[in-house]
Amino acid sequence: KALGKLKIVGKPYFLTRHDIALAVDRKRPELAEQLDENLRELMKSPLYEKLYNKWLLLKSPYHAEQFVKKALTVSSIVFLLLFVILFLYLYGRERKAREELHRITKGTALAFATAVELKTPYLRGHSERVAEYARKIAARFGRDNELLYLAAILHDVGKIIIPDALMEKPGELSEDELELIRKHPEVSYLIVKELIPAKDVAFWIKAHHERWDGTGYPMGLKGEEIPIEARIIAVADAFDAMTTEKPYREPLSEEEALNRLKEGAGTQWDPEVVGVALKTLHKIEKRPELDSFYTVIDRIKNTTCYTTLRLRVLYRIGEEIRNLGRMDRFLHNVLKIVKEVVPADVKLALVLRENGDLVVRAQVGMPPDVIGIKLPRDRGITRWAYEHCKPVIVNDVEKDPRYFAPPGQEKIGSEMAVPLVVGDKVIGVLDVESTEKNAFTLEDLAFFQMVTTAIAGAIETARLYHEREVAALYDSLTGARSFRYLLDIFGDEKKKAERKKTPISIVFIDANGLKAINDNYGHKAGDEGLKAFVKGLDENLRSTDILARYGGDEFVILMPMTDSEEAHRIMERIKEDLATRHFEVDGMKIPFVEFAYGISECPSEGTDLEELIRLADRRMYADKNASKLS
Repeated sequence: KALGKLKIVGKPYFLTRHDIALAVDRKRPELAEQLDENLRELMKSPLYEKLYNKWLLLKSPYHAEQFVKKALTVSSIVFLLLFVILFLYLYGRERKAREELHRITKGTALAFATAVELKTPYLRGHSERVAEYARKIAARFGRDNELLYLAAILHDVGKIIIPDALMEKPGELSEDELELIRKHPEVSYLIVKELIPAKDVAFWIKAHHERWDGTGYPMGLKGEEIPIEARIIAVADAFDAMTTEKPYREPLSEEEALNRLKEGAGTQWDPEVVGVALKTLHKIEKRPELDSFYTVIDRIKNTTCYTTLRLRVLYRIGEEIRNLGRMDRFLHNVLKIVKEVVPADVKLALVLRENGDLVVRAQVGMPPDVIGIKLPRDRGITRWAYEHCKPVIVNDVEKDPRYFAPPGQEKIGSEMAVPLVVGDKVIGVLDVESTEKNAFTLEDLAFFQMVTTAIAGAIETARLYHEREVAALYDSLTGARSFRYLLDIFGDEKKKAERKKTPISIVFIDANGLKAINDNYGHKAGDEGLKAFVKGLDENLRSTDILARYGGDEFVILMPMTDSEEAHRIMERIKEDLATRHFEVDGMKIPFVEFAYGISECPSEGTDLEELIRLADRRMYADKNASKLS
């Protein structure tokens, strides 16, 4: 009977192991990866070898019936039964483990999504409804419903960084507010990448705000560059957003929402996915049990319930995003929030990477003078967690050779170090210490990993925002102000000059000889020469003067409360000073570049900055030609 089920009876010969694996691949390709691994493990067993050797009629012309009569002894039957029992046992155990892992992962995902949805009533139940909508659409495409369901559940967890006030703002959002909200897919990606090991799930989430026409964010993907799973989540997300109440509008009806999807097919959304959605989606009404759940949550939000407070930590860290402009304050406030839900003897320190060193940037419960301390490069549990990009719990530090006791600090019993990871980079470590031994559990570690993920996402958001601001204000090569900044500031300076009835001089500068430096010493020397030139100019200018890079080797100086004669005297003095200077590249001393300049004056010669620069530019060329003649 068993041989019959294995499709052996009636065949003229038995298959090799390779043939069996090939047949499995062709017949059930969707199971090939899982079954192939099981077959390989089972085929390594001695029982299988003994049974297989008794079946060694690989090229035999005999029919199966003849083989059974001549070769299938009692021992073969015993081995066959043992083989089947072993297979069923291993397969059943693996399936049970897989189901348990999926249950835990799904529960964690739901808990995380719920923690984010506690931020505002307008989010409540959103993730679960989107997941149900996505599952229905995906079924028509034959996609992995479970992985897609998890992705849809977690698609908005990055909103943990968005302040509640912004989430509930009834009016139009400013450009900066929109920019912050548009960061949430990237933060979701960073969180889910650590939470769900399955390949591509985090990327689906990152791409769920991309548009079919390529105008979405954060990556600007277009058409089929966007994963189909992300396209499905995008439609499901939009449908739920349109059919639920928002602070700035009433919900649309199901029919109105489907019409909006239809209108956006081919521009915002994949037309094929929208076509399926039009036939599949029906608004999911609120679940009474969810309403009851959120009612209870609201009731206990302000209680001292330990579990609830831990859940609210992530919510409150999101609120602290308003202090990202003052990073030290943000980090300190985050640690204070976390300290509220840990035992009294627990001390916390946030250590960040700065120029290759690990520097303590915030602490709670430790001596204030630890701020700014650099950790040793060759020892310490925190250093180990940073270098290995792994969290670690040491429940008896005296027995761990990695432990390093800083001089003068209180003796501790346990230490936990959790890295702050952004993408594949470790940017710091959260160090947690207790005076007690055996103070920390795996549950504590899971909690602190969620905390560090939120902190790392917030720090990365702040870094990106700061880089954007710096790029708008400064030239990246020379450190001079950007011309965009000069355009912005000129209006203010002009108003001051009008009130005080004082002139403004505009100096246009062209650095000469830069090409010769590039040709003779290389482009690295040219870049260094330009930076040294700007530094020399800056050292000679007054605090009220503004130096900006116009482009290439051309610069503009704004000199408030200065007429053209005074500006000319200042520039001649700078010329004399820079003519005596050198800069060094790879041990070589190279003279500073020379420069020509021209000056125009506001308001006597005009009030438009571009026109004044063109006038100064023409005078600069006259100065350059005069220098050549002399």
